[in-house]
Amino acid sequence: INPPSVLNSRTLIHTLSPLPATPFRPAAPTTSAMPPPGSAHPSFGLGALTFLGGAMGYAKTGSKASLGAGAVLGSLLLYSGVMISGEEQYRGHLLGSSSSAVMAAAMGKRFAASGKFFPAGVAAVLGAASAAYHGKKALEWKE
Repeated sequence: INPPSVLNSRTLIHTLSPLPATPFRPAAPTTSAMPPPGSAHPSFGLGALTFLGGAMGYAKTGSKASLGAGAVLGSLLLYSGVMISGEEQYRGHLLGSSSSAVMAAAMGKRFAASGKFFPAGVAAVLGAASAAYHGKKALEWKE
């Protein structure tokens, strides 16, 4: 392409813009990122809830254990969602399943001791459901 002799905004935009699609020339590919697959959404959702729950536990009772556990388990679940979104589906689901199982066991023990369904019982149920889901998905991806 020869540069235009008079360079103004209209000729510059016309020169840099892709040509329109025709039957003989397909449209230029778009560079937008694809959304994460549906199987990554539970990891992202539970990871964010776990992270937020740990922060709320610290804010309400000053529990550094809640803050630490929420940050670590929430981060692991968020990272498993990133792995699932990429090319590491099996390992991502395995990480999601194991992180969720740890949360279910720890919060289940706390629920059994306190008898309070919120927050320990809710976290235990969500962790167990997530562990089962990610375990099933990991078995599907294992080859």
